[in-house]
Amino acid sequence: MLQSKRIRNFARMQFFLTLAVLSVFAVSVYRMNGQMLRKNFIDVGRSQSEFVYNIANNGLQRNIEFGNIVARNNLVQTYAKNPDDSWNANYAFDYLQGVAQDVEDIFSVAIISYEQQDKYLRSDEENHFILEDVRYYDTKAYYRGDHTVNDRERKIYYLQMPIRVEGLVKGVVSLKVSYKEFGDRFINGNRYQKTGEFSVLDEAGLTLLSSGTDSDIEYDVDLLREATKEDGIASVDDCFFYVEIRELDEEEMIFVYKQEKSEIFRLRTQMIYQIMFAFIGIIVIYAVLSLIFSSYYKYMISADAQVVLEETVEAETKDLRKKVRLDSLTEIYNHAFLIELLDEVLVSDRIVTIMMLDIDFFKKINDEYGHPIGDQVLIEVSELLLDSIRNEDSVGRYGGEEFMIILRDTNLDIAYKVAERIRLDIMNKAFSEKTLNITASIGLAQCYGESSLDLIKQADKKLYEAKESGRNQTKK
Repeated sequence: MLQSKRIRNFARMQFFLTLAVLSVFAVSVYRMNGQMLRKNFIDVGRSQSEFVYNIANNGLQRNIEFGNIVARNNLVQTYAKNPDDSWNANYAFDYLQGVAQDVEDIFSVAIISYEQQDKYLRSDEENHFILEDVRYYDTKAYYRGDHTVNDRERKIYYLQMPIRVEGLVKGVVSLKVSYKEFGDRFINGNRYQKTGEFSVLDEAGLTLLSSGTDSDIEYDVDLLREATKEDGIASVDDCFFYVEIRELDEEEMIFVYKQEKSEIFRLRTQMIYQIMFAFIGIIVIYAVLSLIFSSYYKYMISADAQVVLEETVEAETKDLRKKVRLDSLTEIYNHAFLIELLDEVLVSDRIVTIMMLDIDFFKKINDEYGHPIGDQVLIEVSELLLDSIRNEDSVGRYGGEEFMIILRDTNLDIAYKVAERIRLDIMNKAFSEKTLNITASIGLAQCYGESSLDLIKQADKKLYEAKESGRNQTKK
């Protein structure tokens, strides 16, 4: 009787001790889960803000450079100097129609002379106006207007670059930059969990971009600014907001990541259940497996099995590293590893030159023959590039139909000869089963202490010059 009572008391104590341990575990999991979700919420907002800001900043610089290239063109300068001459106007108009097709975010381009502002050349039916007088460009390299909505309900802003002739400003190149194409490529339609949305606002509160279906959603800008004084998080009604304010070309841009509280709570509950079920399952599985296999464990792991296991792990690790580094289509280095490799090379004191190569009129190949043929062309170009470089050099697919080659211990003059040899090989080769003849434009840049990003920008600039000069050539 006394022994049975002691057993019952021990069982009761064990039950309450187990209950206490599980309660402490549950509270710890709940708190840890909340911290993890908060950190994840901030990380998503911060990483997306960083990504969109970098893309927008690079796009702005690219558009400015495009406008300056147009403004420096001889045909454009001749027209701006004498807009009444019909020959000048026709030549400048043909040039304008050609270059307007090579840009992504710019949906309208115009050339306006100060002498004749009511009649101007434009790439489409959009109206353009000179927004600043000549004296403005005495101290400014370009004019960037406020965000607005045009007649077709598109959110745009103006970029205008001066056309200088013999030191005098005779007109402007006027660009209307649209957020629609930018949003379609990088933001629109993306979903963050079930209810998350990411938006970009200007300093006045106009929604420029949004991943949600309602692109005209209104935010309380003052409330968003208050959130940035804390840790970037605000709670309004049934939503959490992560807010980050960055300056782009002397103008504030407000990045907002919104998530409904119900979704946060759903994720929190779901994660708690998953952790607890996993914890219980691990304990059960461990106990069962321990009972079943404890007596046979020493016979299951032999020296031969261990060797096979290590060889398998090593082979799979090598295969995984290869997949991470290589482009899935061409099986040459991908964009991310190219940048990593270039950063490593630039640390040394060796002479380094990079080559940016772009297949001319590649979109036309896809349109006329289909994407499978376009993919085959990319593969064959990759194979040709691999056969054209030394073992110590590196080649990869930078993006789309653009490739980058890293030439070690190679100065600009030698790199130019290599580039010309590659360009001629591409021009003389019959590609794919369609026996296509294609050409490529190449830009070269040698490192003189620049960062990898600056070096790539220089090579890209030379590539752009090669395309502007008629394609199928090398610029250094």
